[in-house]
Amino acid sequence: MSDNAKVSVLPPVIPVVAMLFGGAVHWMYPVRLGPTEVLVPVGIILVVCSIVVVAMAVREISKAKTAFDVRDPTTNLITSGIFGFSRNPTYLSMVMLCFGIAMIANSLPLLLAAVMVGSGLCLLVIRKEEAYLQRKFADQYTTYFQSVRRWL
Repeated sequence: MSDNAKVSVLPPVIPVVAMLFGGAVHWMYPVRLGPTEVLVPVGIILVVCSIVVVAMAVREISKAKTAFDVRDPTTNLITSGIFGFSRNPTYLSMVMLCFGIAMIANSLPLLLAAVMVGSGLCLLVIRKEEAYLQRKFADQYTTYFQSVRRWL
């Protein structure tokens, strides 16, 4: 038995595929969200926040000396820093990035693709990781699971 979450799709593949699909749909059927002068600043803020969130997550992962790659074993359960607010800050940052791009592009198809990113990450990655962490860390993970939300 291998010591990992047995995730079948690498997490970054999900936003890349979804956003490429959303971009293709936008190219064929461009549907705007609203006024660009409002959406672009909001999108920029989301992109910047996504970078800050992933940087904070990488910092905590490095401090804990555990794996960042889902294919590798998790050696420590991280509950400090950004992980005290979200159980999945790296995936949250991916979703925020996709929403930010959708806003900057002023694109309804990209916005819908960003929603698919969140759903895809949850169904294809997060649920498997949660089951793995529950098996590996038992009561420690249960306590964490009950006290910190999946996203925010």
